[in-house]
Amino acid sequence: MQQASNPEEQAWTDKGNAAAQSGDFESAAEAFEQAVLISPDDARARYNLALAQQYLGDSELAIAGYRRAIDLDPQLLDAYVNLGNLYGELGLNEDSLETFQQALELNPENDELYLNVGDAYRTQNLYQDAIQAYRQALILNPENTNARDNLLDVRERVNDQLRRLMEQERRIDDDPSNASRYAELASLYLDMRRYDEALSIANQMLALDPQVVPAMICSQPSMSRWVSVTRQQKLILASSNCHPMMPMPGNTWEHGELYKEIPMMPSLPIIVR
Repeated sequence: MQQASNPEEQAWTDKGNAAAQSGDFESAAEAFEQAVLISPDDARARYNLALAQQYLGDSELAIAGYRRAIDLDPQLLDAYVNLGNLYGELGLNEDSLETFQQALELNPENDELYLNVGDAYRTQNLYQDAIQAYRQALILNPENTNARDNLLDVRERVNDQLRRLMEQERRIDDDPSNASRYAELASLYLDMRRYDEALSIANQMLALDPQVVPAMICSQPSMSRWVSVTRQQKLILASSNCHPMMPMPGNTWEHGELYKEIPMMPSLPIIVR
C-alpha cells in the first residue's frame, strides 16, 4: 500500500495497511475510504482504496479507483500494473494490453511490464507479438524465468497451430471438392491472424458451396466479421436457429464477395540500447 503525506490521512492509511496485512480487507477499505475523504485528490489514497476493493472482489469500483488514481498521477506505475492485471482477470484482454502498453511508455526498460504485455498478447492468440514482448523482457533481464517459460509455451502453441494447419491441408487434399473441410482451415488462419489466407479459403468455400458459409458462421461466429453473404445465404441463416454473435456489416448483404476489417494492433516500443 502507498503512503500518505497529510498526517490525518496517514493515520487512516496506517490503519488500512495494518488491516490489509492481517487479511481484513473490509476494514482496510473503510480506512482507505476515510483517507480519500480527507484527501480526495491524493492519487495514492485512491490507489490504496482501489487495491482493497480489488481484494474484496469489487472489480467495478476497483477499476474506477485505479483510473482515478492514474488521472491524478499519470506517473503512478503500480496503478497501471494492477489495473492491467485486473482487466486480464476479467477477460478484458484488449483493455489489459492497452494499459500495460501505457505503463511501458512510463518505464520502457521494465522487463516485468514486457512480461505482462506478452501475457496479454498470448491470451488473445497474438503469438508473434507475444514472442516479441517476451524476447524484449529477456533482453532487459535474462534471469526473468517467467518470460523464458512463457516464450517456450508460446513456441509450442505456434508449433501446434502449424501441425493442425498441415493436417487440415492434408484433409482438403484428400477431398478438395468437400467445402466443409475448408471451414476449420479458415478458422485456423483466423486464429493465427493470417487474414489474407482465411479470406482466400473462404472464397474457395463460396465457389464450392454457397450454403457452407452460413454453416461456418454458425459454428464460428467470429467469421461474421470477415465474410459477407448473399441474399440467399441470409435467408438460410434466418431460417436456421443460428444467431451469429457478431452482426454482419449492414451494407454487405447484397454482395457475394468478402468483407475484411483488419484490426490495427499498437506496436511495442523499440528500445535502442
